[in-house]
Amino acid sequence: MKRTTLAWAAGLLVVVLFALLVWPTLYRYDHIETGPGQSLPVRTNRFTGFTEILYPDGWTSASASPKRETLDRDLGRDDLRQLDAEATTSFLGQLHLDLYNGSRFKIDQIRVEVSFRNAGHQEVSRRSYLLHRTPSLAPEQGGSFETDFGLRAGTYQSWVCRIVAARGTLTAQVPTYKPSRSSADMARFALTDPTFWKLSEEDQRAVFGHYDWDFATKTPAEQAEWLKQQREKFLKSQANEEAAPK
Repeated sequence: MKRTTLAWAAGLLVVVLFALLVWPTLYRYDHIETGPGQSLPVRTNRFTGFTEILYPDGWTSASASPKRETLDRDLGRDDLRQLDAEATTSFLGQLHLDLYNGSRFKIDQIRVEVSFRNAGHQEVSRRSYLLHRTPSLAPEQGGSFETDFGLRAGTYQSWVCRIVAARGTLTAQVPTYKPSRSSADMARFALTDPTFWKLSEEDQRAVFGHYDWDFATKTPAEQAEWLKQQREKFLKSQANEEAAPK
């Protein structure tokens, strides 16, 4: 009788441990989209509700201060239109550009195009100048950029200047987590998401096991072999896309 009771207790313990740690898994997995074709994995503890986001430096609490990313790039057309400038020249032949920055960027360089004209208003020369500024000009601030014309006085009568490009840094916030997609959608999504294949094998099994019951009932060896096959299909698909004519 005692042996039967111990066997029953051991069996019950196995069932409880399976329910807690295997199916469903300790974590519920999802993702957040951070841009076109880009996402970050998300996991939520089923018992505590504690949610974490997988950044390149590891799992981070979703309730922590939102991560911010600084991008160094050229301004787009809409931001470029928000730059208001007035250009003047000194008697020493220097171009002085007073600029109001109405864009979202911290501006550190401006490219302008200058058309030099004679007394008959005919263009005698057209030049492009790259103007730098340190420190960068913050959004909703005014400042100046300067450079030398590089032309002798008297070789032109008038000139017209316009901004053609600008470069700076933009600090963007990573989107906050919002649960999304059905289980079936997430299962399909995971297999085509490059981020999924960057996870450890343990996390891959946990992610897919949560959304696919058939997968969850496989043995660890069967799960590993199935994931290996899916990864090979994914890599082949990626290679075909890269080789396809643009």
